[in-house]
Parts: sequence; C-alpha cells; structure tokens
Amino acid sequence: MCGGIAGIQCSEGQTCDLTQGCGVADAHGVCVALPQTCPSVSEPVCGCDGLTYANDCERLHAGVVKQNDGPCMVP
Repeated sequence: MCGGIAGIQCSEGQTCDLTQGCGVADAHGVCVALPQTCPSVSEPVCGCDGLTYANDCERLHAGVVKQNDGPCMVP
C-alpha cells in the first residue's frame, strides 16, 4: 500500500498507482513496477493530467493516475 494520509512511498523502480481516481484527498494505492518498455498496443486510457495515453503501460511509465478507460473527453 502507498499514498494515504501518511504519504507512504514506494521503493525505487516502483510507482504508486492510486486506485481511487483523480482529486481524492489522502488517496491510497498499490506499488507497481515502473515499466521499462511498453507494448505497441492501442488501448487508450485517460490520465488525471488530461492526456490520453496509448495504453495503461504508457500511463504507468509516466507516473500518472488513471481517470478512466478510453480517451480523454475534450470539453
């Protein structure tokens, strides 16, 4: 477990994948290995930074929390 009110950090080479989505105060998540390479698969996901990533691996590599599956909606 990582994040939360205690701000628990992951080990080197890992990122905290917050499972509660964007903008949740004191959100917690799970530590996952940072991918070194990602497959060339098009399964878009929207990050909490408002960017669409080609797949979940690319999002994890960027260290961004997932907002939703599929591309980000343009306002």
